[in-house]
Amino acid sequence: MTVWPLRHFHISRTGPVAPPMSKFSMDELVVTSAFRDWVTSSNLGQFSFKPVVKDHIVEMNWNLWDESSDTDVEIPRDVDNVEEYLSTLPHSEEASQALGELWEWIIPVGAIMDLDVPSPHYS
Repeated sequence: MTVWPLRHFHISRTGPVAPPMSKFSMDELVVTSAFRDWVTSSNLGQFSFKPVVKDHIVEMNWNLWDESSDTDVEIPRDVDNVEEYLSTLPHSEEASQALGELWEWIIPVGAIMDLDVPSPHYS
């Protein structure tokens, strides 16, 4: 496993919970430490990871939302741009710390990944 010392990917997102893997753009995959550990302990091949800088973490427990309820969701339904809306909310150092370390997963050039498959179970 290689950890790159060069440029860092900066993110803004919600916390204190993150899915094991998030796609931030066409080529930036961000993973949790648990997922990174699972990948590096598997026999999937050599992968590299770079630490992510958590610029703006908004406390929002999206994992607890009842999506069938209009009152449970913390983002107003009339918001057109969720990222822009989240940027108006305060940074939460507590939510940032609870996320733990996040990593940019560097996929080798030419690798093919199907991101529409179910996540593996790992501890």
